Amino acid sequence: MIIRFRKVFVTVIFSLLLFAAGTFAQQDARPLALPPGTLARDSGITLLATLFDGKIADEVKWVGLGEFTHGGEETGLFKYRMVQYLILHRGFRQLLVEYPDLILVPLNNYLQSSGPDNPDSTRILARRVFSRTVLSCKPFFDLLVWIRNYNVNHHNDMVCVRGIDVEGASTAFADYFIYNFLLPLDHSAAGKILSEWSGGPKDSITVAGLNWADKNRQRILQYAGERAAEELQYNISVARNALIHEALKRQNIYKAAAFRDSVMAVNVRSFKTAKSIIWAHNMHLTPADYSVSLGNYLRAAVGKEYFCLLTDYSGEARVWTISGENNRLQQQDFVADKKSFASMIRRKYDVKEGVVFFDSLRAKSQPAFNDIDRAGRQRVISGKGHPFDALVIFDRVEPFIFD
Repeated sequence: MIIRFRKVFVTVIFSLLLFAAGTFAQQDARPLALPPGTLARDSGITLLATLFDGKIADEVKWVGLGEFTHGGEETGLFKYRMVQYLILHRGFRQLLVEYPDLILVPLNNYLQSSGPDNPDSTRILARRVFSRTVLSCKPFFDLLVWIRNYNVNHHNDMVCVRGIDVEGASTAFADYFIYNFLLPLDHSAAGKILSEWSGGPKDSITVAGLNWADKNRQRILQYAGERAAEELQYNISVARNALIHEALKRQNIYKAAAFRDSVMAVNVRSFKTAKSIIWAHNMHLTPADYSVSLGNYLRAAVGKEYFCLLTDYSGEARVWTISGENNRLQQQDFVADKKSFASMIRRKYDVKEGVVFFDSLRAKSQPAFNDIDRAGRQRVISGKGHPFDALVIFDRVEPFIFD
């Protein structure tokens, strides 16, 4: 039976055998994993500072916070605390989410707006933005409430939440461009487009809007101003890439996935005004060899300025997945793959949980990790190369609670 972890979600009991585990550790001198105590939701972030202050260098500008599944509670809780640590202790001021930026605009505007701190208002808006998706979890909403509170008390040093994904961006662009630019600038053209495509699909409205934007760049700049026009150019680029991604999915899902990650890497680097935290799935963030991922593109471009933290589990997981038949969320049970690094150290040393740093492993280590995609397909990913900088392993993972 899977046991729910509430306040304490990572209890670490490490065998002294780890200090002599030459199979994995370098020169038997350093532990495979660091057992600092308990990573508890209510224990503050001093523990995380103890763990990561010496590991995340000052030169790091992007930290990827991965999750082996989108549907777990413990992964969300840990990442929530990591974001707080990175903001309060390490000067990070942007949270980049695996979600279309245009959909997040109302939320980000509210998080950075003046006025009183109202947790209920933050949650209501977040529910409207995320509906019943894998980001509608309580840990993530708690984080948004915390960011709003932080911003209210730090008017000159606020945190923003932006989106880097292309999936869903085309539909969002259609309404955004029509009502914010086309209607004010060319009512006749807007009416014609809306009339012609009143029955859909939205992608056709997006294509028509993009064509109009190409022909009227100077007009848009004069109307919107340089800053808004620059923001629009980002959204235009994302919308174009969203259309390409949709076309590729109909031809070859692997090419589509590679294209999506390449675009997300470009989008991540476009938000370069502040140190950024990337909240996404492990498979987007890992720089493991042979992985066509955001992480590999980013590592190639910025080197050690990118720090990759992945999560995994060594025992059982009951998490939310998306049913392919009706696109509905459902709970599904999994057991850690025996070939995964987390499962292996559990069997050999009875180590169920902990934090593993790649630089503590011997040079030729290839620590594979578990992957559960949103459709509920599980596999083990090769750890060739440098698959992570830190790996956080949980014993058991439960489905998150919807906010």
